[in-house]
Amino acid sequence: MLRSLAPRLLSCTASARFFTSEALFTGAAKAQTAHLNWQTRNKPTPEHLQITLDPSPIQKNAPHPKSHATKVLATGRRKASIARVFLEQSSSIFGSSIRINGKPLVEWTNRDSDRLEILKPFQVTKTMGRFNVVCTVKGGGTTGQTGAIRHGIARALELTNPALRAVMKPEKLMTRDSRVVERKKPGRHKARKGFQWVKR
Repeated sequence: MLRSLAPRLLSCTASARFFTSEALFTGAAKAQTAHLNWQTRNKPTPEHLQITLDPSPIQKNAPHPKSHATKVLATGRRKASIARVFLEQSSSIFGSSIRINGKPLVEWTNRDSDRLEILKPFQVTKTMGRFNVVCTVKGGGTTGQTGAIRHGIARALELTNPALRAVMKPEKLMTRDSRVVERKKPGRHKARKGFQWVKR
């Protein structure tokens, strides 16, 4: 009888030892994992990963982030023309330069009225000769491109010094001129003009 039960007792003892060792191993692994998690939670954050909040309040009338910049970019528009104006402080003793589409101002246009219109923002703000202008303009005609360049220069000057806006605003240099050609109407020669009437 005992001889027949001996193999069963040995197998039960071996399985009990196996399950006991597996439970001990599993428990030790869980304890080690919990300890690592605890160390991770209580480990101080490195300095390069720390986020510090600025306690200073937000100013409603804060200056533009590009204010007093040495080189700024602004866009001007007029009719169908768009001008991209790069404004940079001039360091030359011979004054500033204005180049439009790769040409100097005197070569770009032959009309004195257009030249005075482009220089008007510098004249009003009394900054003539202090900035170099590099401009690219496209679309529209001569009048539209001249107005777009003037608008872009005025907006660029505002970025260099926000205080200049109060000087240019009364001269309507900061306002985008929204006047465009009125469309042709059906039954009319142009927008308003009627067809020529013949009696006989």
